Amino acid sequence: LNPNPDVGRGPLLFPQQPQQQPQQQPGDQAFRRFREPVEVALLHGADESLTAAFVDDEGRLQMYSGWQQQWRPLKAPLRERLVVGAPVALVADANGGLPAAFTVSARGDLLEILDGQRTRSISDRSAFVPGTHLVSTGSPRFPSLAAVDVRGRIWDISLGGGRSNPIEANFDRYAPGIPLASVDLGGSQELFVIDRRGTLVNYRGSRGRWEGPDPIARGFAPGGHVAATLLPNGVNAELLVSSVDATGQLRNFRLAGNGWADVPLGQISLPPGAAVSVARAADGIHVSGVTSNGT
Repeated sequence: LNPNPDVGRGPLLFPQQPQQQPQQQPGDQAFRRFREPVEVALLHGADESLTAAFVDDEGRLQMYSGWQQQWRPLKAPLRERLVVGAPVALVADANGGLPAAFTVSARGDLLEILDGQRTRSISDRSAFVPGTHLVSTGSPRFPSLAAVDVRGRIWDISLGGGRSNPIEANFDRYAPGIPLASVDLGGSQELFVIDRRGTLVNYRGSRGRWEGPDPIARGFAPGGHVAATLLPNGVNAELLVSSVDATGQLRNFRLAGNGWADVPLGQISLPPGAAVSVARAADGIHVSGVTSNGT
């Protein structure tokens, strides 16, 4: 994970390749495509495999499919150069083909990349800063993306019709392009973001209509990363929202009834606004992040 909360940076899932490698593995070429941290998009397949995509040092879209140490490159012969290291969002193809990729161009257009080689702009009512973070807010039948535009508004962008509807229409509540987090709670979408005052807030959407913002907690780094995770809990799933506050402490919140309850996970110190990943294993909840000294 990359702890830099700046726009255009996020979780780093492919680490730099060590100088000495005992044996080359399929997909190793991916590790040598960039020198700086980039954000890697992941999409789960029906066979438990993953599709990964990122923009390399030359502005080329790189796509891979695989699992653990077994990765194979996917053909993405896109000629247009993209913003180096820019976040990418992946959406599954209904016919089982190569997933569609989405990113923001150097001109501020939201681009859809089809078949890894054709682009079209789907920005109809808003412009974005290069490096804008994108998050999925729709369902497999009706996919959509959310992002914060150049004027600090949050948009819900339908990928079927290409129409944009405002989640937050007020100007400058948020810094342009900042990270968002979203989960599907079986019919409703939960969206999380940190505003310019350092307040972690929640929006709730259903059938294209959004409510909020509802404050969860204060004292966070404005525009910092947020992780929203559905953790298995018996026959149900528990929604956990996590973010590193302005003092560098990881804070976690669980949806409980009509409000949010603090979930203590011990003293975990990270850079304010750092990217984190949360998962549940047999021995409890696991948190991944990078400390200030690179650990």
